[in-house]
Amino acid sequence: MCKQWIYYLRVNNRGGGILETVANQKYQLNLPNEILMDRPCLVTVSEGTVQLLSDNTVFHTYSEAGVTCNIPQRGVSTEAPSGSYQPDNVLFTVNLTTYHTNNVLEPFRQDGSRTFFCGSLPNYIEFERYLLLAAGKVASAFDDYYIGFVLTIEYLDDEELGKQKIQNNNPS
Repeated sequence: MCKQWIYYLRVNNRGGGILETVANQKYQLNLPNEILMDRPCLVTVSEGTVQLLSDNTVFHTYSEAGVTCNIPQRGVSTEAPSGSYQPDNVLFTVNLTTYHTNNVLEPFRQDGSRTFFCGSLPNYIEFERYLLLAAGKVASAFDDYYIGFVLTIEYLDDEELGKQKIQNNNPS
C-alpha cells in the first residue's frame, strides 16, 4: 500500500491568514483543519525563497540564509554549543557565498528540496528568516522582505508506519 493522503501548502509572509507575531521577523499561520490529521507524516520542502537586500556593507558578511519553523522534525542539529545537540528546526537554507551582486533586492532560492519525518503537525506553523554570519554566528533578520515556501505533506498509512518503525529499530 502507498501513502494515502497528500496535501500541498503554499506559505508566505504576505498572505491574508498570516499573523505577524514579531514585527518584520516572526510569522504564524494557523493550519486548516483538513490538513491536521494527528498522525505521522513526511514533509517535503519543495520550494523556498527568502528575499534580501544585497548591499555591500552587510550582505557579504553572511554565508547562509534560511528559514526556521516549529514543525517537529526527527533528528538533531550539531550547530549547537560544544558537546550538545538541539532539535533541527531549519526548513530550508540558501548558500550566499556564491552571490556577489550589490544593492539589489533579490529573491534567493533554496539549495535543493528537503524531506523530513514529523510525528504530528502542530496546529500552527511559526516561521522566521535567519542569517548565518561567515564567522558561524546566527543573526536574526529584521526586515519586511518576502519569505515563501511550499510544503508537500504526505500522511503515512498504517503499513508505511510499520515500515518506519521497523527501520528505526533496525540500525542496519
